[in-house]
Amino acid sequence: MIVIYGRSAVVPKLPKDMQRARAQVASRPCSLFMDCLFLHRSGVAQAQSVYDALLSLDDSDFSGHFFEITTARELIYSCMGALLAHPLQRRQQMEQLVLQLDRTP
Repeated sequence: MIVIYGRSAVVPKLPKDMQRARAQVASRPCSLFMDCLFLHRSGVAQAQSVYDALLSLDDSDFSGHFFEITTARELIYSCMGALLAHPLQRRQQMEQLVLQLDRTP
């Protein structure tokens, strides 16, 4: 599942019945992967709270990719391209970041 969230002033909250359903699905290994693309304007005070709330929605062993983007259109295209691969066929996001940092001079 790919979530594209663009309401940077509204912290997302799941209703109680949705929380139970999500917990049931998440208890099965490799049954649901959640990737998130969080689009917001720079300088919004609640952006970090929204991002933290979106991160808390994914508590599976195989966590999805989470991208936070302000207004860079090219970065949106790049992040969407990264989400095209099946979650089991791509590297974990943190592992990919470490490899990119190792390559920088």
